[in-house]
Amino acid sequence: MNPNGFPVRVMTFDSDCSGPTVGLANIHASVPDLAENQARIRNALACFRKHAVQLAVFPEFSLTGYFWKDEKSCRPYMESATLDHQQAFIEETVWPFLNDTLQFVVLNVLRKVTDPIHPPRSFNSTLVIGKNGTGDRIQAIYNKTFLPGIEKQYTIGGEGHRLVLETPWGRIGFLICYDLCFPSLLQAYQLVDHVDAIVLQASWRGPAIRSYPVCGLKDTHYYGHLWDTLIPAQAALSQTWFFAANAVGRHNISHDVFWGGSGIWAPSGLPVLRATNHAEELIILKQVPITGERQRERLDFDYATDFAAADISPPYRSGAVVVTAF
Repeated sequence: MNPNGFPVRVMTFDSDCSGPTVGLANIHASVPDLAENQARIRNALACFRKHAVQLAVFPEFSLTGYFWKDEKSCRPYMESATLDHQQAFIEETVWPFLNDTLQFVVLNVLRKVTDPIHPPRSFNSTLVIGKNGTGDRIQAIYNKTFLPGIEKQYTIGGEGHRLVLETPWGRIGFLICYDLCFPSLLQAYQLVDHVDAIVLQASWRGPAIRSYPVCGLKDTHYYGHLWDTLIPAQAALSQTWFFAANAVGRHNISHDVFWGGSGIWAPSGLPVLRATNHAEELIILKQVPITGERQRERLDFDYATDFAAADISPPYRSGAVVVTAF
């Protein structure tokens, strides 16, 4: 247990120290309690900085907590927690943690959208906070593309626009939760943007029932099963690293249970480091050879090259916004 209250697991991947140290926060988000969530993020950042993390990733809705059905109470709270109300927290708390070691912090925020036709809604956005090689600030944004269920009530989709962060360690793309279920988006990152890693932020639930009585088969955590199978499959098929931070614990109001299981998957699809499904925990993987391991994996089979040789051109939407971070 670290002094800031989170259990921490640290592993070193490679003896080559040129790769970054990646930290993932497998943490709970309380609703409606913005101050408590800010304190969790602050404490996790303190721990990440202590362990010389260079890329820190937090789950989806880690600032606000997830939506619930009672719109009369949920909407005002969520609107009070949008990015325009979080600038002081970001300026006074998040930015000061950045230094020559901790170079990027990946948060999830709600951003107001002005729409005279519909009720007030927001973009569900990944916010990359960092500095480039000259010390200038970077604040890059990816908007969640695909929206499940209740999120359509409160948010609008990002229309397939992608974000690629160019870093000294490789090119990093971004997905949010439900985006994982749509291979075409990941293929665009792989075949068009040539990313080396994907950062995935999620509030992915565990419990859901799928039952096939004649076969004697029943799974009470089917959504959790999807998390455990889709990520390694997508990592292997795209031959990219996956850095996936998921929420954990029970929603204070809806009582939905989030699956946790934040983790780092190699381009082979094999899990290198996984967090628990049931409790808050920080996991840190040191010296991750992002581009080197990708190259080694493609020595056997290079899916992107073979795809290009087949001359098949999927109808991808507009290209990614590329932000150079070095």
